[in-house]
Amino acid sequence: MNQRENEERMMNPKYKDLTVTSCESGEEYVFISYRGSSWKKVLTKIVYRLQQQYHLRIYFDKNFASETNVWIEQFTRNMDSKNCKAFLCFFDEGYVTSYATLLELMHAMNPQSKLSKSIYAINFPIDWDKLDESDYSTGLGVPEPDNPAWGKELKRFQYEFNLLKKKKEYENIEAYYDPEFNPKLRACDCKDIMAILQPQNKRDYSDTDEFYEQFIVEPLKKACPGVFSDVLPETKQDLKEETEPANGITAPIPLGGQKAKTDSEYHPAPAVHPILPVSDSAPGQVREWTYSTKKGANAHILWDGSSRNCKVLKGSVAAKESDKFATSAPAAKKLKDRLVSQGILNGLTFIEDYDCDKIATMINLLNGGSVSMPAEIKGRNLVPAEDGGNSADDISSNAGTDGEASVPESETLAETDNQPSGEHVYIYKNARIRCDLNTNVCTVLKGSKTQGESPKFATNAQGAKKLKEELKQKRIMENDIFLEDYTDSMAKLLNLINGGSVSAPKEKMKFMRES
Repeated sequence: MNQRENEERMMNPKYKDLTVTSCESGEEYVFISYRGSSWKKVLTKIVYRLQQQYHLRIYFDKNFASETNVWIEQFTRNMDSKNCKAFLCFFDEGYVTSYATLLELMHAMNPQSKLSKSIYAINFPIDWDKLDESDYSTGLGVPEPDNPAWGKELKRFQYEFNLLKKKKEYENIEAYYDPEFNPKLRACDCKDIMAILQPQNKRDYSDTDEFYEQFIVEPLKKACPGVFSDVLPETKQDLKEETEPANGITAPIPLGGQKAKTDSEYHPAPAVHPILPVSDSAPGQVREWTYSTKKGANAHILWDGSSRNCKVLKGSVAAKESDKFATSAPAAKKLKDRLVSQGILNGLTFIEDYDCDKIATMINLLNGGSVSMPAEIKGRNLVPAEDGGNSADDISSNAGTDGEASVPESETLAETDNQPSGEHVYIYKNARIRCDLNTNVCTVLKGSKTQGESPKFATNAQGAKKLKEELKQKRIMENDIFLEDYTDSMAKLLNLINGGSVSAPKEKMKFMRES
């Protein structure tokens, strides 16, 4: 929110009349989660009416614009308070493309939250298809001089995300954001995560007494009557025992079902250590990537691993278009038609190098349909050429391998200049490893987690596959988690952690020493 918008907000009479009930008040309240740009319709219309007409006690960060450096502490403290009884969120296009609102929603939904079963949503029409092309950054993970809390926001987001994706019903969110590869989050991936988390009851907002009373006020009075200042103590129990909505209208179901039975106090997130990008090169360094899929895409791309710009090299081949290519990836369809008309694409083959200003659009073009960049990288469809891709001189030699590398299991770690000597603990993907980087033996520490197995795990990482079965039999590992510390060959253990064959000398360059 810029200064002009903030001044307009602070001068709005309805906004100024809103009373905020915080965790220090000792009174029960509802936490309001909304996108800052939607303040007029959310705060001065809906929330104002809920407070003035229905006497709802609410909390939202009224000083956010002037105190952005402490908003993490503000929202977690006020959501985790025993006095916070429900979470009311407002789904619109701004809400579903904001990392800040996603962070609030994930915190409410995580398994440790007492609000996870007391979440209520008000929905506005959203053009989800239009947002597919919103590949701009949400700002998460981007250093901002005027936002000293950006690093704290990133750590908190990664903690909440990793916690939530462990729940089976939300495990698909992992396809749209991979903190181990790139901590930044695009708006289109943010909306894909939001689409998974959005409550199933999707009755659109209506500015009518019926909507307010039947779809907001009555459900809240049944679940937590104490959040209304006009509810007398002796009537609270009677309200809780009501089960049927008036007039036969079904009230919205809180996300997760009934209200949580017990309160839980706030537990601060454990220290989160920065993870290096998938590249072992310095950020911003352009290098060659291979994009190869079973659909037929087989391309080479020059990219720095983080920006939007890339160059597709001559000889690259795109996959055939899917039936919904024109609708699911319209920008990619438009680009492809233009390149064909310019003679840069001959059928599915690039006959010239092409500089593209949006790599996400280019990947959709090459794929013949809409895909998620983080998912393509995590699935090793898009990989650095030196980490498993083929060279540009032989663009067809690796077709159909889906980017899988084949490295001998017995590979010995190479001596590398400037490696720190001595034994230390390092963070690598979802594992903690204790080792001296100049040796080829390491210890994977208890609690470390392996990634899912690639389709060729059993064939190109046989030693790791066999080791995994042995560790499961010995109860050293269960459900991809190490139950005890374990020491063995670093090459074999890194293959096990990755779920497929990798180059140990290159992978150890991604280790981040634990502070």
